[in-house]
Amino acid sequence: MYQLQIDLENKEGKVMEKLEFTNKEAFSFAIAFIKGNWILSLVSAFALLILTFFGMIPLAGFIFMLASTIFYTSFQIYVARVAKDSYFVEDVENRASQTTFKDFYLEFLPQSAGLTLGTFLLSMIFSVIFGGLLLDFITNGVLDTTTSLALGSATAIILWLSYIAPAVIGYSFMADDFKEAFYRSFNVLNPNFWGKTLTSRYFKFISGWSIIAFGLSFVAMLAFSTIFLIPVGLVIIYILILYSGIVFIYTQEKLK
Repeated sequence: MYQLQIDLENKEGKVMEKLEFTNKEAFSFAIAFIKGNWILSLVSAFALLILTFFGMIPLAGFIFMLASTIFYTSFQIYVARVAKDSYFVEDVENRASQTTFKDFYLEFLPQSAGLTLGTFLLSMIFSVIFGGLLLDFITNGVLDTTTSLALGSATAIILWLSYIAPAVIGYSFMADDFKEAFYRSFNVLNPNFWGKTLTSRYFKFISGWSIIAFGLSFVAMLAFSTIFLIPVGLVIIYILILYSGIVFIYTQEKLK
């Protein structure tokens, strides 16, 4: 009876730790999923690499780039949802071991496609606006007051969008279908949604993720510069994708 009480107290302590939704936990869960089904992870990582290489092909590259984004976002959502519904590393490993290729790639494909399409349209809109400002500067060759203010405002907007984007992506991850994920992606333009990110919890959480993501990306780039270390770089990028997906969905616990 005494041992049972200790076990329950330990479990409760772990649950309370889980409910904090930390970067450390997100990273641990990403690693746990890979360990739970390393064959699935290995195949997915190489498939992503192949799609990325095809994305470098002129003209057809755009289609492969779009397909690559939908592909990895789909399994990114899958892992993120598994993590959000799990309390322990063992839970994630067990779910991973039971995951089929079909579930991993197709279960959240509609949400992935909706989010990707919405993000693509937003990117086109901002590219036209900011591209026009930059072209005006290049054409005139003079950085007058108006152009300076415009470029400064554009930079501030980009930084702000980078700050709230993880929360918008995480919100879209929780969508039930293509249409809902598509519409939710436009919350990046919603002032009411912006206000939800103005918490110290969200700021600290996203700042921590940004530092870790930058570090992993830097190491991966170094690995890719040497042909023998390309597999290492590939593994790092795959870990980063899963880890970031979990972070995105965890942001919903950090909002107002």
